[in-house]
Amino acid sequence: AAAAAAAAVPQIDIGVFRDAGASAEAKREVARAWDAAFSTYGFATIVGHGVPLDTIRGLHSAAQAFFELSRDEKMRYSSGLGYGAAGGYTPYGVEAVGRTHDEGGAVPDLVENFVFQKEVQPPDILPDLIVREARAYWGAVSGVSDLLLRLSAAALDLTDDYFADYYSGDPANALRLAHYPKLAGLDAGAGAERYGAHTDYQGFTILWQDPERQGVEVKMADGRWEPVATAEDAFVVNAGDLIELWTNGRWKSTLHRVPQPAPGSAASATSRLSLVFFTGPNHVSPAPTPTLTRTSTPTLSPTLTLTLSPRTSSPSRPASQRKTPPDTSPC
Repeated sequence: AAAAAAAAVPQIDIGVFRDAGASAEAKREVARAWDAAFSTYGFATIVGHGVPLDTIRGLHSAAQAFFELSRDEKMRYSSGLGYGAAGGYTPYGVEAVGRTHDEGGAVPDLVENFVFQKEVQPPDILPDLIVREARAYWGAVSGVSDLLLRLSAAALDLTDDYFADYYSGDPANALRLAHYPKLAGLDAGAGAERYGAHTDYQGFTILWQDPERQGVEVKMADGRWEPVATAEDAFVVNAGDLIELWTNGRWKSTLHRVPQPAPGSAASATSRLSLVFFTGPNHVSPAPTPTLTRTSTPTLSPTLTLTLSPRTSSPSRPASQRKTPPDTSPC
């Protein structure tokens, strides 16, 4: 069920949680692997998720066609409110996600993106070029989110439907299409990354990244940046800050980034496109569960404060909430 990957972050086959005939022991084995991955790294790659490759390829192709439009054409789909304030298109040079942890130092990321926030339905901004494929992808990956919640409940020794009520109705999910242009001709600031070091804020993030392109890296406790190996039929999953709070620190929300390729390298001469599905509850947040709160472990505050800065068009945390890399040494 859990296969050792070449990189540190493990690959886990979650297919037994889609199989009505799977044995309880088979599910327990996968649940143990899930608990170990998120206790140690805050990351895993998954296969056996059930999303058809055609659904992934369809959105990837449509999004690629959108980002090949001229800047003026793409700006027709901008809300004008900056990244994080609303969906739609955000041009290159605006977002600076590193300022969520370093308000003064991070330069703008080498990325442009398009975000859907409402199931690819109004009031989302809806370019004809990608709507059909984005709706299909949203529906399929929403199913993966439901699967991960059941798997997580099993890994935490909770009832199968423990998280269901929190994600029912109108969960705070979002789909982000992130395009990293080739570096030739770009005015990249000193220290710029394709996407700066940060943690995610809510539940699980379900990322599809091109296995042929240099991608996401995870920061380990010793300061190393470890690349996450993946495949076309796999997703990279990481826990957001809310997951760390819900589990009272048992599972990690880990710093990660997309580095800038070395100047002149083959990777720098090609663009890169990722499909990022953020998940979050419906504005009702459970406190850490009693089974995860031990007398030897102080209960984490259930409050996470984010503010939106018009200057950075990125959320920022108070200094007291910025994080150092978690201890990712094996338990």
